[in-house]
Amino acid sequence: TNVLYNMVRLSLWLIPVIAAVALLGGYVITKRSFLPIEAIDRAAREISASRDLTKRIPTVSQGEDKKGRDEIQNLAKTFNRMFDRLEDAFNAEKQFTSDASHELRTPLSVIKANCEYALKFAQSEEDFKEALQSINRQSDRASALLSQLLFFARLDQKQGEHSFDMIDLSAAVKSGCDDRRLLLPPSIVLEEEISPEISAPADESLILRLLNNLIDNAVKYIGDGDRVTVTLNQSDEEISLTVSDNGLGISPENMDKIWNRFYMADRSRCETCENSFGLGLSMVKEIARIHGGRMEASSVPGEGSRFTFVLPKNF
Repeated sequence: TNVLYNMVRLSLWLIPVIAAVALLGGYVITKRSFLPIEAIDRAAREISASRDLTKRIPTVSQGEDKKGRDEIQNLAKTFNRMFDRLEDAFNAEKQFTSDASHELRTPLSVIKANCEYALKFAQSEEDFKEALQSINRQSDRASALLSQLLFFARLDQKQGEHSFDMIDLSAAVKSGCDDRRLLLPPSIVLEEEISPEISAPADESLILRLLNNLIDNAVKYIGDGDRVTVTLNQSDEEISLTVSDNGLGISPENMDKIWNRFYMADRSRCETCENSFGLGLSMVKEIARIHGGRMEASSVPGEGSRFTFVLPKNF
């Protein structure tokens, strides 16, 4: 009887203590579990208030205890990926605005100057005609620039959303060369070395734009050269599309800059650069990137240049 009595007394003392410890432990565990949610809420509020899209929600570091918090950490990572996309979109918009305002300033200034000249000083039909011709040229230039900048903007907006179909790359490159050959000056020969039956997952319209931009770039800096060669071949792991020429070439100090937007090595050596903006090669690099590939370039001044789009087969 005494043993039973003592056990009852002990239970009456232990049950509240155990309950208190359980409640305290549950509170501590719950509090710790919700710390990441509080961090997510705090970081989201800070980003919203400061509009600083470079900030990110903190996540558990490698080696820390992640037990019971995987879902919360996945939520934080999802928010961070969303902020990455928002930052990319915001930066692309700023880049577009900066590029457009900078490059449109020249044609718009020329248009305005010709309008003012015609209104103040033009006296004959020939004077008016000359002013209108200049205005027309600059309008075409501004339109071409906006078209290229909008292309970049669309690529930036669709970043990571491209789905490619399996295309006959050999046939597409062959067709692109045939079409482009009709537009070349008679003094320039476009040669082809295209291996048959090469297929790849790609956007055919983007591949043709890449090819045309590389051919256009070769023609712009052909100088006294007379040949542009398009080569398509494959290895076990990669597909290579190369456009080479025997033109002016590129100096070593300019090789790292040729992929930059609006960069042109030497306008004085380019006879067809009046309506060129230095966007062709940067566009080529962007198209290569979204295909999971890369661009390679080599050049010897006075002998010509070689640009190669390398596309991995397992992309």
